[in-house]
Amino acid sequence: MRCVLFAAASVASFVVNVVSGLRYTRVSADILFDMRLEMYRHLQRLSPRFYARTRLGDVMSRINNDIGEIQRIAAETALALGRQRAVSRRHGRDARVARTCGCSW
Repeated sequence: MRCVLFAAASVASFVVNVVSGLRYTRVSADILFDMRLEMYRHLQRLSPRFYARTRLGDVMSRINNDIGEIQRIAAETALALGRQRAVSRRHGRDARVARTCGCSW
């Protein structure tokens, strides 16, 4: 009976991790979309004088580099936090397995 409960808890933990990952991905995509939308709105409000004295390639390069860098930093931070959480979960799971070693496989 304990083995069935342990297996069910493991499956439930896996499902929660998958749903959490999907939710994180969706929220991240929404944040990046909002950032880009706000940036494009800002660019549309700039005066024609700005575009007359600034090369279009410089503007596009700045857009791609800045947003890309923000996206890279956000992804690295999220992955680091995810790894840290996964390690702590693995240690907890290992402790549960050690406690339930009485299970006969």
